Amino acid sequence: MGTSGPKYRLTKVAVLWSALVFGVSIGETSAESRPSRIVSINLCTDQLLLALADPDQIASVSFLGADPDVSNFADAAGELPLNRGRAEEVLAAQPDLVLAGAAAARNTVALLRRLGIRVELFGLVDSLDEARRQILAVADLTGHPERGAAAVSALDRRLSEVPNPQVRPRALVYGGRGFTHGRNSLIDELLQATGFRNVATEAGIAGFGMMPLEQVVSMRPEAMIL
Repeated sequence: MGTSGPKYRLTKVAVLWSALVFGVSIGETSAESRPSRIVSINLCTDQLLLALADPDQIASVSFLGADPDVSNFADAAGELPLNRGRAEEVLAAQPDLVLAGAAAARNTVALLRRLGIRVELFGLVDSLDEARRQILAVADLTGHPERGAAAVSALDRRLSEVPNPQVRPRALVYGGRGFTHGRNSLIDELLQATGFRNVATEAGIAGFGMMPLEQVVSMRPEAMIL
C-alpha cells in the first residue's frame, strides 16, 4: 500500500446496531415468560429484534426494518406486518412488549403505557461498549440471552481479525445534507477499529455534525462511505 492508500468507494452502509438501553431492567427470562408478541417501532430495535428473537415472537416491525436500503435484516422481515409507529397500529398487534427509540412520539408511548403495555425505550449509542450492552439487553428481553452473548462474541472475534495496516486510509462517512460523525461517536470508533482514520474527526467535528461539500473536497478523503 502506498502512502496515499487505495482509492476506496463504498456505495452503501447499512444501519449499524446501535442504541443504549434507557430504563431497561435486565433479569433472567424463562421460556415460559418470554414475550410472544413483540412490536418494534424503531429501525435500530427492528434490527436487533429480527436478529435475536424467534420469528414467531415478532408481531410487527417498522416499515424501515423491511427496507433493504437501510436495514441489515430486511430479508428476515419477510411477510411480517409493518408499522409506522402509530399507537393504533401497535394496539392492533396486541403486543406484550414494545421496543421503541428514545425519540419515539411521547404521546404514543404514554398511551401504550397507560393501557398497561410494556414499552422499553432505547437511545443512540456512541461506543462499541454501549452497543454490546444493548445487544445483551435486547437478547435478555426476548428471552434469548445466549444469542446476545453469541452476537457480542462474534462481533469481538471479527474485530480482532481486522489487520492493523501500517498506513490507515482516511475515510469519511457522509450522509444526506452533509451529515457525518466525528470523535466520540460509534462511527468514529468503528472506523478506527477497522483500520481507517476519520476525516470528520480531523476536521474537528465531535459527535454528529455537518460538513459542507466544499470542505469534503478540501479534506480529500481517500474513502467515501455513503
